[in-house]
Amino acid sequence: MHTSSAPELLELLGARHPDLAHAVIKHAPLTSVEQFGDAPLERVSVRAADGLTTRYIVKRVAPLGDWLARATRDELAREYQVCAGGLLDELPPGVGSAVLATAPGANGQALLLLRDVSALLAPPGDLPFTDAQLDLIACGAARLHSAFAGLSAVRAATLGLNAPGDWMLMLSPATTRREAAYSPPGHFSEMFAPAWERVATLYPDAWRVLAPLLDDPAPLVAALDGCVQTLAHADLKAGNFAFDVGNEPRQLILLDWALAGRWPGVLDLAWCLSVNAAKLPHGRADLLERYRSERERLGVLPASGAAWEQELALGLLGGALLSCALKIPGLDSPDPVIRDRERAELEFWTSAALAGGQLL
Repeated sequence: MHTSSAPELLELLGARHPDLAHAVIKHAPLTSVEQFGDAPLERVSVRAADGLTTRYIVKRVAPLGDWLARATRDELAREYQVCAGGLLDELPPGVGSAVLATAPGANGQALLLLRDVSALLAPPGDLPFTDAQLDLIACGAARLHSAFAGLSAVRAATLGLNAPGDWMLMLSPATTRREAAYSPPGHFSEMFAPAWERVATLYPDAWRVLAPLLDDPAPLVAALDGCVQTLAHADLKAGNFAFDVGNEPRQLILLDWALAGRWPGVLDLAWCLSVNAAKLPHGRADLLERYRSERERLGVLPASGAAWEQELALGLLGGALLSCALKIPGLDSPDPVIRDRERAELEFWTSAALAGGQLL
Protein backbone atom coordinates (compact mmCIF):
# COMPACT_ATOMS: atom_id res chain seq x y z
CA MET A 1 0.00 0.00 0.00
CA HIS A 2 3.03 2.31 0.04
CA THR A 3 3.63 2.50 -3.70
CA SER A 4 1.49 5.61 -4.18
CA SER A 5 3.20 7.46 -1.34
CA ALA A 6 6.09 9.79 -2.11
CA PRO A 7 9.34 8.93 -0.29
CA GLU A 8 9.24 12.18 1.68
CA LEU A 9 5.70 11.41 2.84
CA LEU A 10 6.71 7.92 3.94
CA GLU A 11 9.57 9.44 5.88
CA LEU A 12 7.25 11.85 7.68
CA LEU A 13 4.72 9.13 8.42
CA GLY A 14 7.43 6.74 9.54
CA ALA A 15 8.54 9.21 12.20
CA ARG A 16 5.03 9.06 13.66
CA HIS A 17 4.29 5.37 13.03
CA PRO A 18 7.21 3.05 13.88
CA ASP A 19 5.27 0.09 12.47
CA LEU A 20 4.60 1.81 9.14
CA ALA A 21 5.90 -1.18 7.16
CA HIS A 22 2.90 -3.16 8.45
CA ALA A 23 0.35 -0.36 8.11
CA VAL A 24 -2.19 0.28 5.35
CA ILE A 25 -1.96 3.75 3.80
CA LYS A 26 -4.88 5.14 1.82
CA HIS A 27 -5.02 8.35 -0.20
CA ALA A 28 -8.07 10.39 -1.23
CA PRO A 29 -8.11 13.74 -3.03
CA LEU A 30 -9.46 16.61 -0.98
CA THR A 31 -11.36 19.57 -2.38
CA SER A 32 -13.23 22.34 -0.66
CA VAL A 33 -15.56 25.10 -1.84
CA GLU A 34 -13.61 27.33 0.55
CA GLN A 35 -10.32 26.75 -1.28
CA PHE A 36 -9.26 29.92 -3.07
CA GLY A 37 -5.96 28.71 -4.52
CA ASP A 38 -5.06 25.65 -6.55
CA ALA A 39 -2.45 23.94 -4.34
CA PRO A 40 -3.16 20.17 -4.28
CA LEU A 41 -4.52 18.62 -1.08
CA GLU A 42 -5.24 15.04 -0.14
CA ARG A 43 -6.45 13.13 2.89
CA VAL A 44 -4.16 10.29 3.95
CA SER A 45 -5.18 7.64 6.45
CA VAL A 46 -2.80 5.22 8.16
CA ARG A 47 -4.32 2.03 9.59
CA ALA A 48 -1.84 0.39 11.93
CA ALA A 49 -1.54 -3.35 12.48
CA ASP A 50 -3.65 -3.01 15.63
CA GLY A 51 -6.50 -1.49 13.58
CA LEU A 52 -6.09 2.05 14.86
CA THR A 53 -6.53 4.61 12.05
CA THR A 54 -4.95 8.07 12.04
CA ARG A 55 -5.99 10.64 9.46
CA TYR A 56 -3.85 13.43 8.05
CA ILE A 57 -4.08 16.15 5.43
CA VAL A 58 -1.16 16.40 3.01
CA LYS A 59 -0.45 19.59 1.11
CA ARG A 60 2.13 19.98 -1.63
CA VAL A 61 3.51 23.45 -2.28
CA ALA A 62 5.83 24.79 -4.95
CA PRO A 63 7.35 28.15 -5.88
CA LEU A 64 4.88 30.06 -8.06
CA GLY A 65 2.76 26.91 -7.87
CA ASP A 66 -0.72 28.38 -8.30
CA TRP A 67 -2.39 31.64 -9.22
CA LEU A 68 -2.19 33.08 -5.71
CA ALA A 69 1.50 32.21 -5.50
CA ARG A 70 2.10 33.91 -8.84
CA ALA A 71 0.07 36.97 -7.84
CA THR A 72 2.07 37.36 -4.62
CA ARG A 73 5.49 36.50 -6.12
CA ASP A 74 5.89 33.41 -3.95
CA GLU A 75 9.25 32.21 -5.27
CA LEU A 76 10.32 30.31 -2.12
CA ALA A 77 7.26 28.12 -1.41
CA ARG A 78 6.26 30.54 1.33
CA GLU A 79 4.11 28.20 3.39
CA TYR A 80 6.95 25.70 3.69
CA GLN A 81 9.35 28.47 4.72
CA VAL A 82 6.92 29.70 7.37
CA CYS A 83 6.43 26.21 8.79
CA ALA A 84 10.00 24.95 8.53
CA GLY A 85 11.45 28.29 9.64
CA GLY A 86 9.93 28.01 13.12
CA LEU A 87 7.50 30.90 12.88
CA LEU A 88 4.54 28.75 13.84
CA ASP A 89 6.39 27.50 16.91
CA GLU A 90 6.12 31.04 18.25
CA LEU A 91 2.32 31.32 18.02
CA PRO A 92 0.83 32.77 21.21
CA PRO A 93 -1.56 30.94 23.57
CA GLY A 94 -4.99 30.77 21.97
CA VAL A 95 -3.67 30.49 18.42
CA GLY A 96 -2.65 27.17 16.90
CA SER A 97 -1.64 25.48 13.67
CA ALA A 98 -2.46 22.07 12.25
CA VAL A 99 1.04 21.59 10.79
CA LEU A 100 2.78 18.52 12.21
CA ALA A 101 5.86 18.20 10.01
CA THR A 102 7.41 19.36 6.74
CA ALA A 103 9.75 17.86 4.17
CA PRO A 104 11.59 19.52 1.28
CA GLY A 105 11.28 18.04 -2.18
CA ALA A 106 12.89 18.52 -5.56
CA ASN A 107 12.96 21.84 -7.46
CA GLY A 108 11.97 23.90 -4.44
CA GLN A 109 8.78 21.93 -3.85
CA ALA A 110 7.80 20.79 -0.37
CA LEU A 111 5.32 18.65 1.48
CA LEU A 112 3.33 19.59 4.58
CA LEU A 113 1.81 17.00 6.91
CA LEU A 114 -1.15 18.37 8.82
CA ARG A 115 -3.43 17.13 11.54
CA ASP A 116 -6.90 16.43 10.17
CA VAL A 117 -9.07 18.97 11.99
CA SER A 118 -12.16 18.48 9.83
CA ALA A 119 -14.34 17.93 12.89
CA LEU A 120 -13.34 21.36 14.26
CA LEU A 121 -13.97 23.44 11.15
CA ALA A 122 -16.21 26.50 11.01
CA PRO A 123 -19.88 26.01 10.15
CA PRO A 124 -20.32 25.57 6.38
CA GLY A 125 -21.77 28.05 3.92
CA ASP A 126 -23.46 31.12 5.35
CA LEU A 127 -24.29 29.52 8.71
CA PRO A 128 -23.26 32.16 11.25
CA PHE A 129 -20.42 31.95 13.70
CA THR A 130 -21.46 31.54 17.33
CA ASP A 131 -20.51 34.19 19.87
CA ALA A 132 -17.87 31.85 21.27
CA GLN A 133 -16.39 31.40 17.81
CA LEU A 134 -16.44 35.16 17.18
CA ASP A 135 -14.44 35.65 20.37
CA LEU A 136 -11.91 33.04 19.30
CA ILE A 137 -11.52 34.70 15.89
CA ALA A 138 -11.18 38.25 17.20
CA CYS A 139 -9.00 37.36 20.17
CA GLY A 140 -6.90 34.97 18.10
CA ALA A 141 -6.19 37.65 15.51
CA ALA A 142 -5.38 40.25 18.18
CA ARG A 143 -3.06 37.85 20.00
CA LEU A 144 -1.29 36.87 16.78
CA HIS A 145 -0.72 40.48 15.81
CA SER A 146 0.38 41.48 19.31
CA ALA A 147 2.76 38.53 19.68
CA PHE A 148 4.61 39.39 16.47
CA ALA A 149 4.49 43.19 16.77
CA GLY A 150 7.70 44.62 15.38
CA LEU A 151 8.44 41.62 13.15
CA SER A 152 11.59 42.58 11.32
CA ALA A 153 11.76 43.16 7.59
CA VAL A 154 14.91 41.03 7.46
CA ARG A 155 13.19 38.00 8.96
CA ALA A 156 10.19 38.51 6.70
CA ALA A 157 12.42 38.55 3.63
CA THR A 158 14.31 35.44 4.77
CA LEU A 159 11.04 33.52 5.01
CA GLY A 160 9.68 34.94 1.77
CA LEU A 161 6.73 36.57 3.51
CA ASN A 162 4.14 38.30 1.37
CA ALA A 163 4.56 41.99 0.61
CA PRO A 164 1.48 44.15 1.31
CA GLY A 165 1.46 45.66 -2.17
CA ASP A 166 1.34 42.26 -3.83
CA TRP A 167 -1.33 40.98 -1.44
CA MET A 168 -3.63 43.97 -1.89
CA LEU A 169 -3.50 43.52 -5.68
CA MET A 170 -4.37 39.80 -5.72
CA LEU A 171 -7.77 40.52 -7.26
CA SER A 172 -6.73 43.50 -9.38
CA PRO A 173 -7.33 43.79 -13.14
CA ALA A 174 -3.57 43.49 -13.73
CA THR A 175 -3.46 40.17 -11.84
CA THR A 176 -6.35 38.87 -13.93
CA ARG A 177 -4.58 39.84 -17.13
CA ARG A 178 -1.32 38.17 -16.08
CA GLU A 179 -3.10 35.03 -14.95
CA ALA A 180 -4.79 34.61 -18.33
CA ALA A 181 -1.48 33.23 -19.62
CA TYR A 182 -1.44 30.43 -17.03
CA SER A 183 -4.95 29.45 -15.97
CA PRO A 184 -7.45 27.54 -18.11
CA PRO A 185 -10.38 29.41 -19.63
CA GLY A 186 -13.15 29.87 -17.12
CA HIS A 187 -10.85 30.10 -14.09
CA PHE A 188 -12.71 32.12 -11.49
CA SER A 189 -9.98 34.77 -11.33
CA GLU A 190 -11.36 36.01 -14.68
CA MET A 191 -14.37 37.49 -12.90
CA PHE A 192 -12.43 40.31 -11.29
CA ALA A 193 -11.62 42.48 -14.33
CA PRO A 194 -15.28 42.98 -15.35
CA ALA A 195 -16.21 43.37 -11.67
CA TRP A 196 -13.84 46.33 -11.36
CA GLU A 197 -15.42 47.88 -14.44
CA ARG A 198 -18.76 47.82 -12.64
CA VAL A 199 -17.20 49.34 -9.53
CA ALA A 200 -15.97 52.19 -11.70
CA THR A 201 -19.45 52.71 -13.13
CA LEU A 202 -21.43 52.37 -9.90
CA TYR A 203 -19.04 54.16 -7.52
CA PRO A 204 -17.08 56.71 -9.55
CA ASP A 205 -15.93 58.74 -6.52
CA ALA A 206 -14.42 55.68 -4.83
CA TRP A 207 -12.99 54.54 -8.16
CA ARG A 208 -10.96 57.72 -8.38
CA VAL A 209 -9.23 56.61 -5.17
CA LEU A 210 -9.00 52.91 -6.00
CA ALA A 211 -7.92 53.02 -9.64
CA PRO A 212 -4.46 54.61 -9.11
CA LEU A 213 -3.76 52.24 -6.20
CA LEU A 214 -4.75 49.22 -8.27
CA ASP A 215 -2.06 50.31 -10.73
CA ASP A 216 0.50 51.21 -8.08
CA PRO A 217 -0.17 50.71 -4.35
CA ALA A 218 3.10 52.40 -3.33
CA PRO A 219 1.45 55.45 -1.68
CA LEU A 220 -0.70 53.20 0.52
CA VAL A 221 2.21 50.87 1.30
CA ALA A 222 4.30 53.88 2.34
CA ALA A 223 1.51 55.12 4.62
CA LEU A 224 1.09 51.68 6.17
CA ASP A 225 4.82 51.65 6.91
CA GLY A 226 4.05 54.26 9.55
CA CYS A 227 2.01 51.70 11.51
CA VAL A 228 3.39 48.85 13.61
CA GLN A 229 4.28 45.89 11.38
CA THR A 230 3.40 42.37 12.46
CA LEU A 231 2.77 38.86 11.19
CA ALA A 232 -0.37 38.71 9.04
CA HIS A 233 -2.02 35.37 8.36
CA ALA A 234 -3.47 37.13 5.30
CA ASP A 235 -6.39 34.77 4.67
CA LEU A 236 -8.57 34.93 7.78
CA LYS A 237 -11.63 33.32 6.21
CA ALA A 238 -14.00 30.70 7.60
CA GLY A 239 -12.45 27.87 5.62
CA ASN A 240 -9.16 28.48 7.41
CA PHE A 241 -10.65 28.43 10.94
CA ALA A 242 -10.85 25.39 13.19
CA PHE A 243 -12.08 25.84 16.74
CA ASP A 244 -10.42 23.74 19.43
CA VAL A 245 -12.56 24.18 22.54
CA GLY A 246 -11.69 20.82 24.11
CA ASN A 247 -8.40 22.03 25.57
CA GLU A 248 -7.22 24.99 27.60
CA PRO A 249 -6.45 27.52 26.45
CA ARG A 250 -9.12 27.24 23.81
CA GLN A 251 -7.55 27.72 20.41
CA LEU A 252 -8.31 29.24 17.07
CA ILE A 253 -6.43 26.89 14.74
CA LEU A 254 -5.37 28.79 11.64
CA LEU A 255 -5.01 26.76 8.45
CA ASP A 256 -3.27 27.65 5.17
CA TRP A 257 -0.34 30.02 5.78
CA ALA A 258 0.45 30.31 2.05
CA LEU A 259 -0.25 34.06 1.96
CA ALA A 260 1.40 34.98 5.27
CA GLY A 261 2.89 38.46 5.22
CA ARG A 262 4.22 41.37 7.22
CA TRP A 263 1.96 44.40 7.62
CA PRO A 264 -0.29 46.11 10.21
CA GLY A 265 -2.93 44.03 12.00
CA VAL A 266 -6.01 45.93 10.82
CA LEU A 267 -5.04 45.30 7.20
CA ASP A 268 -5.05 41.58 8.03
CA LEU A 269 -8.42 41.87 9.79
CA ALA A 270 -9.98 43.85 6.93
CA TRP A 271 -10.08 40.75 4.71
CA CYS A 272 -11.62 38.80 7.62
CA LEU A 273 -14.40 41.38 7.92
CA SER A 274 -15.07 41.24 4.19
CA VAL A 275 -14.81 37.58 3.24
CA ASN A 276 -16.80 36.43 6.29
CA ALA A 277 -19.50 39.09 6.03
CA ALA A 278 -22.33 36.59 5.56
CA LYS A 279 -21.32 34.69 8.71
CA LEU A 280 -21.12 37.65 11.13
CA PRO A 281 -24.43 37.58 13.06
CA HIS A 282 -23.84 40.98 14.67
CA GLY A 283 -22.09 42.67 11.75
CA ARG A 284 -18.55 43.79 11.04
CA ALA A 285 -18.53 46.50 13.74
CA ASP A 286 -19.03 43.85 16.42
CA LEU A 287 -16.10 41.72 15.28
CA LEU A 288 -13.91 44.79 14.86
CA GLU A 289 -14.70 45.93 18.41
CA ARG A 290 -13.95 42.48 19.84
CA TYR A 291 -10.59 42.62 18.08
CA ARG A 292 -9.84 46.18 19.21
CA SER A 293 -10.82 45.37 22.79
CA GLU A 294 -8.44 42.39 22.93
CA ARG A 295 -5.62 44.50 21.48
CA GLU A 296 -6.31 47.04 24.19
CA ARG A 297 -6.27 44.36 26.90
CA LEU A 298 -2.95 42.99 25.66
CA GLY A 299 -1.43 46.46 25.65
CA VAL A 300 1.09 45.87 22.85
CA LEU A 301 -0.50 47.51 19.80
CA PRO A 302 -2.42 50.79 19.68
CA ALA A 303 -6.13 50.32 20.23
CA SER A 304 -7.30 53.92 20.61
CA GLY A 305 -6.22 57.40 19.72
CA ALA A 306 -4.60 58.73 16.57
CA ALA A 307 -2.36 55.71 15.91
CA TRP A 308 -5.33 53.32 16.03
CA GLU A 309 -7.51 55.58 13.87
CA GLN A 310 -4.78 55.86 11.26
CA GLU A 311 -4.18 52.11 11.14
CA LEU A 312 -7.94 51.53 10.96
CA ALA A 313 -8.52 53.91 8.06
CA LEU A 314 -5.50 52.73 6.07
CA GLY A 315 -6.22 49.07 6.78
CA LEU A 316 -9.81 49.38 5.57
CA LEU A 317 -8.62 51.19 2.44
CA GLY A 318 -6.35 48.21 1.77
CA GLY A 319 -9.31 45.95 2.36
CA ALA A 320 -11.30 47.87 -0.22
CA LEU A 321 -8.67 47.02 -2.86
CA LEU A 322 -9.65 43.38 -2.35
CA SER A 323 -13.29 43.65 -1.38
CA CYS A 324 -15.05 45.88 -3.87
CA ALA A 325 -14.68 43.58 -6.87
CA LEU A 326 -15.40 40.55 -4.68
CA LYS A 327 -18.85 41.93 -3.77
CA ILE A 328 -20.03 42.81 -7.28
CA PRO A 329 -21.25 39.32 -8.34
CA GLY A 330 -23.66 39.28 -5.39
CA LEU A 331 -25.58 42.16 -6.94
CA ASP A 332 -26.84 39.71 -9.58
CA SER A 333 -27.92 37.01 -7.13
CA PRO A 334 -31.50 35.76 -7.48
CA ASP A 335 -31.70 35.92 -3.68
CA PRO A 336 -32.78 39.41 -2.52
CA VAL A 337 -31.12 38.87 0.86
CA ILE A 338 -27.75 38.35 -0.81
CA ARG A 339 -28.29 41.30 -3.16
CA ASP A 340 -29.08 43.61 -0.26
CA ARG A 341 -26.17 42.33 1.80
CA GLU A 342 -23.62 42.75 -0.97
CA ARG A 343 -24.96 46.19 -1.86
CA ALA A 344 -24.50 47.23 1.77
CA GLU A 345 -21.01 45.72 1.70
CA LEU A 346 -20.14 47.78 -1.37
CA GLU A 347 -21.41 50.92 0.31
CA PHE A 348 -19.17 50.22 3.30
CA TRP A 349 -16.00 49.38 1.36
CA THR A 350 -16.34 52.22 -1.12
CA SER A 351 -16.89 54.61 1.80
CA ALA A 352 -13.77 53.14 3.44
CA ALA A 353 -11.85 53.84 0.25
CA LEU A 354 -12.93 57.49 0.30
CA ALA A 355 -12.05 57.89 3.98
CA GLY A 356 -8.69 56.15 3.73
CA GLY A 357 -7.77 57.99 0.56
CA GLN A 358 -7.79 61.29 2.47
CA LEU A 359 -4.73 60.08 4.42
CA LEU A 360 -2.58 59.55 1.32
